[in-house]
Amino acid sequence: QPQSSGSLLRLLHSIKTADYSGLPHPDITIDLPPDVEPFARDYLRDFEWPPHQDPTGPRQRKVKVHHRISTAKTTTETNALRFLESFYPVDPDNSHVLLLSTQTELSPLYYQYLMYHILQHRYSAYGSDDGDNLFGVVLATPDAYLNGTGPFHTLTMTDTEKKLKSLDDLTVPFLWQAPNADAALIFGDVWAEVHDYLKNRLRAAHDTSSVHQAPTKRAKLVSETQPGWLEYMLELMRARGWRNHYPAQLGAGAWATVHRDLFQRPEEYMNKFAKLEDELKETEQTKTRDDEEPFLSAEPAADQIRRQEAYLAQKEHDTLQHSQPLHALLPYETELTEIGHLPALEFTGQKVERDDFARLATEYRPLLRSQVGGCNAAEASNDRKYDLGSTGDLFCFIGQPDLEEEAEEEDMDEKTAKATLGDEISEPASYAVAEPKEHATSPETAAAAKEAPLDSAAKQKLAHMKVEPPVINQVNQEEPEEKGKAPVDEPSPKHGGGTLKPVVEDLGPPKVKGGQ
Repeated sequence: QPQSSGSLLRLLHSIKTADYSGLPHPDITIDLPPDVEPFARDYLRDFEWPPHQDPTGPRQRKVKVHHRISTAKTTTETNALRFLESFYPVDPDNSHVLLLSTQTELSPLYYQYLMYHILQHRYSAYGSDDGDNLFGVVLATPDAYLNGTGPFHTLTMTDTEKKLKSLDDLTVPFLWQAPNADAALIFGDVWAEVHDYLKNRLRAAHDTSSVHQAPTKRAKLVSETQPGWLEYMLELMRARGWRNHYPAQLGAGAWATVHRDLFQRPEEYMNKFAKLEDELKETEQTKTRDDEEPFLSAEPAADQIRRQEAYLAQKEHDTLQHSQPLHALLPYETELTEIGHLPALEFTGQKVERDDFARLATEYRPLLRSQVGGCNAAEASNDRKYDLGSTGDLFCFIGQPDLEEEAEEEDMDEKTAKATLGDEISEPASYAVAEPKEHATSPETAAAAKEAPLDSAAKQKLAHMKVEPPVINQVNQEEPEEKGKAPVDEPSPKHGGGTLKPVVEDLGPPKVKGGQ
């Protein structure tokens, strides 16, 4: 929309004037709406990036502009597709994306702050474990919860495991299982998995003949002041136990300020709210478009409008200026706290322990499989193998190779075990075997077993079923699991790194993506 051109120029100016000392300048991708004001076109034509280039040398151009043609109204689904398709990392481990709304203004130190955290949480020994479960790093300080309620409860030193005397009121960084659309860096391997998830999610929703059970619509959890694609990211974050790193609220300002003076609603909701504001009731046209939406609206129209008014009335944070060096603005006297020591919130904003994320993810996956993955009750409860970058374990497509392979492998395991041990197979939690149990077998079977000892593959399959091969004087003792103990967060072997790909994304119709 032409009304957001001023926001775009403000954002680009803050990017251009930031401090990139000693670091390569990131690529920028800008997503423009169909209608662009002339002065915005002129500004982009003369926009120099990287800045301060040698006039005598070759001119670099690290800016890409996407201009949309279609003026048709979009849905949450089509908008999510267009947005996510704007970038894909060639090297997911070493290329990341920074999403920026045109409502955002960046601090001059934003890039230094991001690189400092990337080095700490992705490449250092301190971040090798818990850092693998990070979705990304957010620059904007939240003012409200995902559903739009507020104000957001600020976390202080009393909420952390690391105590510093006389600093109980000091605000601290925290982990939150909530995506952000204003100013957030998403790691490349995570972004690639979001692509795979949306691909499977849309296939299951539109090609119901390919799944065992037709998916159902889920209730919206994210406020409609935010773009609809956050719903898809939230689903995957909950299924994987991922969370974002959010900054502390600093008295001197914020790493990214979200302005609301030129606020534009997400494009997929503009037509809907125009009708609601005029009539406060649904017309037939609005009902038709709502039927096309993949999520169910959780609130009446009047409540949605009231919540948006409260969102616009929130106080803006001042942007951190360059008057102080980075180390003077970081909490804990420049020492970044390990991820495991930070306070953590699940998606509703409720405080949880770090190990709770694995348990919550295990409980959530069967629900997600049954609602959107096309799985029946038996398939939904089967927590299948997770391969990095793939979301096939969350869906049940007819003829899916991994489902058939698992069924064949289980059948083969059972046949192998029965041929070796007989029909009485059990899976006790712990046991000790001094002498193998003698089964009634024919002389021919006993002779064959004696002459043909188990090969390594058979032993592995038997071990998988917790069944010991018949070896004399062998003891296998497993420690019983402690009841009530939450499963430990198992980090996935993600390693990433080096290139930061920012993308500027407008939350309103005029979309702008900055950098790739």
